[in-house]
Amino acid sequence: ENRQCLLKGMKTILADSDGFNQSITRKLLDNLGCHLTIVSSWRQCLETLQSSRNYYHLLLIDLGIVEEDGSEVIACISKIRLESWLRIVALTSSSDWDTRNRSLQRVIHGVICKPIILQEMEDELQMIFHQTR
Repeated sequence: ENRQCLLKGMKTILADSDGFNQSITRKLLDNLGCHLTIVSSWRQCLETLQSSRNYYHLLLIDLGIVEEDGSEVIACISKIRLESWLRIVALTSSSDWDTRNRSLQRVIHGVICKPIILQEMEDELQMIFHQTR
């Protein structure tokens, strides 16, 4: 219940191109009380963050939507982090990161491995938000 209080009402963007993963993650985030916006591409994600008058607390980004050239993504995420308090968490189906993803680790706050388990997601988000207060 204490965890739910921290995450309840949190404005969250889920960036994932897979409809099945979107529906599972949506259910988990709904269970945590998050207000969710779902986008299906990196471009949509950027447009939502840049054009939105809404303030977001959390971006959950599936690394599968990141284009081949990760340097643009890293630059954009770095800029977003400088301009807001947005917390950025990568979703990945593998706990083994390749070289490109290791460079992403420098600009994100955490990683959640798929398949997503509610307790593990809660624990990771709790840790991230407690560290960055």
